[in-house]
Amino acid sequence: MTGHQLPFHIRILKAELEKRKDRNSRYSMRAFANFLEMDPSALSRVLSGKLDLSLQASCLILKKLDLNAVDARLFVAAVSEDKRNRAAAVLTRALDPSLLADVEFDPRFELIVTPPENVGLTPKDGLSISNDIISVMDLSGRFLHVNLTTAKRLLRVPCELVGETWNDTEVGEQAANILESQQDEFVQSGVEKIFTFSLGEGAATRYFTRLISPIFQQDGTMLAYASTIRDVTIDQLLWIANDQLLASTSDEDLFKILARSTAPIASSCTLLLDGSAGESAYTAPFESHESTSMSHKMIVPLKRSGSDSELGRLILSNPAPFSTAAGQFAERLARSAVLIMTSRSRNQQRA
Repeated sequence: MTGHQLPFHIRILKAELEKRKDRNSRYSMRAFANFLEMDPSALSRVLSGKLDLSLQASCLILKKLDLNAVDARLFVAAVSEDKRNRAAAVLTRALDPSLLADVEFDPRFELIVTPPENVGLTPKDGLSISNDIISVMDLSGRFLHVNLTTAKRLLRVPCELVGETWNDTEVGEQAANILESQQDEFVQSGVEKIFTFSLGEGAATRYFTRLISPIFQQDGTMLAYASTIRDVTIDQLLWIANDQLLASTSDEDLFKILARSTAPIASSCTLLLDGSAGESAYTAPFESHESTSMSHKMIVPLKRSGSDSELGRLILSNPAPFSTAAGQFAERLARSAVLIMTSRSRNQQRA
């Protein structure tokens, strides 16, 4: 690189080193590295453009250097730009550089996110609204590209994650170990793999699937891989609840299980049933809250398919607003319970 081609942060570091050498002819690279609390060989590689700085290291350096606010912002911006350029350089070995002109979207993701054509969404639209955690990583497990959902889940902006590994993020040791173990297994096999795993304990457990797909160079060697992590907690909890509902020995047992099965989404649940003998209720409190009068409510009717009459209602309470996913979970759970009840009633009539 010639001087004018050097990124701003490297020019700042080189200028600071030269300034110190001018004041003290015996001042060395090692002394400068010690001042910055960096490994001397790492600093040498950064100054030669062979190694990128992490944003964490940049913040530590800025605390050491007496830069004005404008230069400090330019320093961090240059580090981020350098990371993006390095990621693009890796990806363009396998892809035409012109296809990466839009830094918000890697066309490689078209293979991962393919929205229905009839809703008028492009693959780029699908990626931008996807709730999946999608990334491209190099073979050593460093992020080359992430979608906005990944960045938001990790409380970062996309460019900050470039060059980092899962262990460098706030995802937690348990999750980082699981994810990196999956990546090791994938790299050893060299073929597309699907993993299932869970994180957390008890009521806080969440379930995930992960698809890892290889990205090949034109000569057939693997360059990187695309990873898609999907939260399937609602589906998994429905499977568990359905198994329990099917195992119930009576309608009364089924009603109790139905009320208890809403625990992942509500603080309490009351199941009101309308019958010829009057209204009966099953209540399942899951947590104690100081002010239930201020709780948010969600009412889910229990209806047979094709009928407007209600068998009953699930009344769910929560201190916080219910999410769309919580509503879908409750509706699907109620529908499963009604189908099981209807099927049993028909079987009894036939008997």
